[in-house]
Order: sequence, then structure tokens, then C-alpha cells
Amino acid sequence: MTKKRSGFTLAEMIIAVAILSVASVYVVQMLVVTKNLRTRSYEIDRSVRISKNIIELISSGESISDSKDELLLKMQAEDGMYILNFDEDFNITQEKDALYKLFMTMDTKDGLDNINIKINRLKPYILDNKKSLEISDINSIKMQRIKSNN
Repeated sequence: MTKKRSGFTLAEMIIAVAILSVASVYVVQMLVVTKNLRTRSYEIDRSVRISKNIIELISSGESISDSKDELLLKMQAEDGMYILNFDEDFNITQEKDALYKLFMTMDTKDGLDNINIKINRLKPYILDNKKSLEISDINSIKMQRIKSNN
């Protein structure tokens, strides 16, 4: 009488491990893509909020040089452009710690204020080779605020 063995052979184990390793590569790639998309979504939301806040402050008559708002007060003028650096949580920071950089230009033409705000990411996403990415580019044209003489 021969005894029948139950279990897996070495060949079956090697094939199973190979299939699992190929499948796990795709799962890891999907996790990375999902994390990058979540990060991009967060960045777009925050950058649009910051840009709209700045545009509303300027449209309401706030001056960059003597504002009470931290966003406007911390902007640095450089080559006709205002620059502001943010860390990974969109808190204002120094340039050496920055992950995001805001560039703002303003000009007045024909009684209209033209405000352009761009926010760029300075470091690439996970498994991405792009050095710098534009997160948002918001352009606003508003009528100049009429100052009363009262």
C-alpha cells in the first residue's frame, strides 16, 4: 500500500510566488498613483483657497506693504513679482524649507486690476521625474476700487 501525500509541490509553490509577486507590483503602483492623486487634489484645493484669499484681500483695498494679513505682509518683492514660500502643510516658511512657491504679478490697465497668481510644487511626487509642477494658475481682472473722499 502506498500512502498518498497531501500538500504542494515545489513547482506549485514557485509558480504561486511568481504570480503573487507580479500582482503585488501592480498593487504597489496603484497605491503610489492613488497617493499622488490625493496629494495633488489637496494641493489644488489649498492653492486655490490661498489665491482666492489674496485676490479678495487686494480687491478689498488691502495694500501689500502695510497689510494686517500675514499672507500679504510676508510677500517678498523680486523682479516686479511677489513671492511667497510654503511648506508641505501650506504654512508660510523660508525658501530653504519650501515645498511650494507662490508667484504673483499685479498691474493696472484701463482702470482694471489684473492679478495673476501661480503656485508651483518644487519637489517631484513619488516615482515622478518632473522637477517642478504648476499646481494652480489663477488670473483675476477686477475694477479698481473707487476711494471715497469723505
